[in-house]
Amino acid sequence: MEPKKQLTILAKELFEKKQEKDEAEKDLAEINKRIQKLAEGLIPEIMQDQELTKFTIDKVGTISLKSDLRTYVHAEDREKVIQWLKDNGYGDIVKETAHHVTVRAWAKEMISDGHEVPEMFTPKHFFTIGTRRISHG
Repeated sequence: MEPKKQLTILAKELFEKKQEKDEAEKDLAEINKRIQKLAEGLIPEIMQDQELTKFTIDKVGTISLKSDLRTYVHAEDREKVIQWLKDNGYGDIVKETAHHVTVRAWAKEMISDGHEVPEMFTPKHFFTIGTRRISHG
């Protein structure tokens, strides 16, 4: 097969797969929102109103009411929270991490500034392609 024809076929497939992925991710996000609303809102409210802690649905399963907690640390409070945990004997739960996206951005900046990225970061150079869909409208 002629290289340009093969490239055209493969590029079209890439655009189609990216579109499918975008649609699937959108659908998944909506499904996750609905699951959260059911599991953390609608169903617990009814169970609490009815003073139920467990409910069984024939041939489906059982749901149980339980108490849970979610925490969130605002970025501007991060250092203060870490220091509080350390000062109060909870320093062992503090994990000093660097997110891979942040490290990648740092490595790209280092390279563009003419610096080498240490091998311990296992830098891997590769080529990829950018895509831009033509709008039909």
